[in-house]
Amino acid sequence: MSGFDNQTMFANNVDFTGNANVQPQVLLNGQLLIGSTLTPHIEVGTLTSPLGTIAIGYSKPNITLDVTGGTIAMEKIAVDASTSPGTNPVLPTSGGVITMTGNQVAAGTVGAHVIRTDSLAANTLTVEIQRSTSAATSTVADNGVAHFDSAQFLVDSNAFVTTTKFNTPGVANLGITNTSGTTLTVNSSSGAALSSTNPAYVTLQSLANPGQLITYAITANQSFTQAQLANNLFGITTGINVAVDMPFYLYAVSNANNGENTIAFMISRIPHRTIAPVAGNIGQSGNTLASTQGSFFSLKAITAADYASSPCLCIGSFRMQYSGGSTVWTIQTLNNSDGIGQYQDQIEFAFPPGQFGANTANYFTTASAPTFATPVHNYQVKRDGLVFGYSAFGNSTNGSNASNLTIALPFVVGSQGASFGYSLISTVYSALTMISGSAGNVFTFAYANNGGTGLLLNNTMVNGSFLGGNYFCVMVTA
Repeated sequence: MSGFDNQTMFANNVDFTGNANVQPQVLLNGQLLIGSTLTPHIEVGTLTSPLGTIAIGYSKPNITLDVTGGTIAMEKIAVDASTSPGTNPVLPTSGGVITMTGNQVAAGTVGAHVIRTDSLAANTLTVEIQRSTSAATSTVADNGVAHFDSAQFLVDSNAFVTTTKFNTPGVANLGITNTSGTTLTVNSSSGAALSSTNPAYVTLQSLANPGQLITYAITANQSFTQAQLANNLFGITTGINVAVDMPFYLYAVSNANNGENTIAFMISRIPHRTIAPVAGNIGQSGNTLASTQGSFFSLKAITAADYASSPCLCIGSFRMQYSGGSTVWTIQTLNNSDGIGQYQDQIEFAFPPGQFGANTANYFTTASAPTFATPVHNYQVKRDGLVFGYSAFGNSTNGSNASNLTIALPFVVGSQGASFGYSLISTVYSALTMISGSAGNVFTFAYANNGGTGLLLNNTMVNGSFLGGNYFCVMVTA
């Protein structure tokens, strides 16, 4: 039954189809009468979500609308940072669009989070990732994306990075410091302490696998003090001052006899060892085993047998002087000839009078040797163990006995001896042809005089004579 009452239409259903046979049209939950441009102008339809983003339901007598999945619709996005005309939060355009892009930014822009969202324009946000940078210490705020020098690094398909830098023996991130002449410390190249986050690296030959290399990470400083070095003499004459600089060389030595897994730094007077000495010639704090020119002294406490006859590498140098009276070595102020990768091979050192078998205060082996008004007896040490010397003894006063004139050298020479080119300017001897001798560090002068030969004597120099020249030799490693 349908009709009007009190100006209100009432009916159980409707039919706007225009068909002669009228039928109820609204029969299902959620159906609506919807206007149409075409006839019939009122049709029955439902709400739909063509993209499936809205869930449409019915709860009598209401139509229900929810975002698909039961969440709420996104109206805006909060970001980490914004710069006008950007906004925080970022709002959509009138068309409902928020634009999101990606970008790299300079190191230090983002900080510890490395990645951030940043709005720089209205309705837009950028996901930024910062580039990495170098730093002296571990700094999380400097993390970021990076790429690598192909000459020094390999990066596999899983982005795992390995270095090609240590494919030859050498060191990285090492330096030395001298504290008041009493302590020498091996630390990082910047002078900061070595640690697990600031390691140094040393690459040496392997003893267990000849022909292969091992790279060691060094995570702690090593050092020695005057008191620890004590009276380790390295082949010098005890009780006699070395008041001139003497070169010393810094080595990295592996514990090849006990795992090949760590390094001890050691010092020596010679620069050309590739194998460490035997245990009996490795000194350390508490003993005086570094007694010969080829001995080593360990900066840290070790079991010497672990390092004996193990691969080693000379990595740098410094200079010391010695007080014979107090038996104290003093480390000299570091200069540009000292340090890692420096080997003193361009420096001319003075022979210390009275040392290495020379008589007190001179360069010859007896007190009755000639004296000279202008004595010079200098030497240079090369990385390969060659020693080049130069002497110029001018304006002599004759010696007092007939023993051989014998000169001392700063290093013990190997069985091949030494090669000399000395000259003698004298009214007695017309030529000085060579220096005779074999192993050791003291040599006598031979001469030729009008067809005769002999050994130059202390008392036959003749006042006012000049003796001088050059020599070279290879020092022994013992």
